Amino acid sequence: MKKLIFIAAAVMALNLFATAQVPIATGIQILKAEDARRYDAVLEGLMRSPNSAIRTRAALAAGRIGDEKAIPALAALLENDTNDDVRAMAAFALGEIESVKA
Repeated sequence: MKKLIFIAAAVMALNLFATAQVPIATGIQILKAEDARRYDAVLEGLMRSPNSAIRTRAALAAGRIGDEKAIPALAALLENDTNDDVRAMAAFALGEIESVKA
């Protein structure tokens, strides 16, 4: 019985970790934008995703790209997001842009 409870708990824990990750296709979209140093509507849309891991990763990419057009979206994440990790990444990304506007 203990073994069955342990297995059930392990499966539940793995499910929690799986839902907290960025899906591969989305991760590829973010990496392509970052590699091309292209801040666009797709990346901005990802910063409004219901998945906090996607919002966090998109904010990091926006900061690495360094385009000042990302400042309003990052500022909105910093001020309004309910997830501490997302807000912290938005603050970091704003610093990465290195603009006095941020």
